[in-house]
Amino acid sequence: MESKVIEEALKVPLFRVLRSSWIGMSVLAVPGTQSDYLSGARKQTLRRKIRAAQRDGVTYRRIEDPVERRELLALADRVEMEHSDPNYRNSRPQNAGILGHRFWLGGFGPSGEPLLLAVLPIANGAAYLRYFRTLGHGNTFSNARYMLSAAMVEELRKEGVSFVFDGTPPSYLPNGLRDFQRMVGFRAMRVRLVRRSARPASGAVRQVPRAGAFAVSRQEQQEGELIQ
Repeated sequence: MESKVIEEALKVPLFRVLRSSWIGMSVLAVPGTQSDYLSGARKQTLRRKIRAAQRDGVTYRRIEDPVERRELLALADRVEMEHSDPNYRNSRPQNAGILGHRFWLGGFGPSGEPLLLAVLPIANGAAYLRYFRTLGHGNTFSNARYMLSAAMVEELRKEGVSFVFDGTPPSYLPNGLRDFQRMVGFRAMRVRLVRRSARPASGAVRQVPRAGAFAVSRQEQQEGELIQ
């Protein structure tokens, strides 16, 4: 099921945006260690925001309890419908499907109040950023986004994930969200779907040959393949 969700999410821009064999999207390549992810000048803002979240008393944890998941889903829907920014407001959220995904990660304030929810389907070394939203407004919620991004990368690394995809093309994202994605490590990449029987292009530097609907490889020059 999760494999199919990822596959369908990656196919959407193919017909709506570019109508070609290549589709552009935001991709985060999960590094081998957490220190690799947080190091470097590009991650200076990320490290600073994580420290601010820690001072705010923000914590995170995986969410496994079905009752808690439903409560967080109801809260997430309400926040979307009542969002003060029209760029992020959604009068008719379509989030019921996330209950079928096994990877849930929540950010919480010092009193246990929910700050952020991240939900991703995972299959064959890839994860799709199905849901990643703050559940309120203010500096603590904003700082939590950065902490949860780093926590998400670490938890996904433990799950054997090599790539995280956002199915929305970067040009379709609001400027603030696009800037945030760059700060936490997403990069614009060209991704294509090919048949599993096709030979991977030369220059592939990492491949995850697992059973399922597709596999993942990363190529030079910011190109990637999903092999059906």
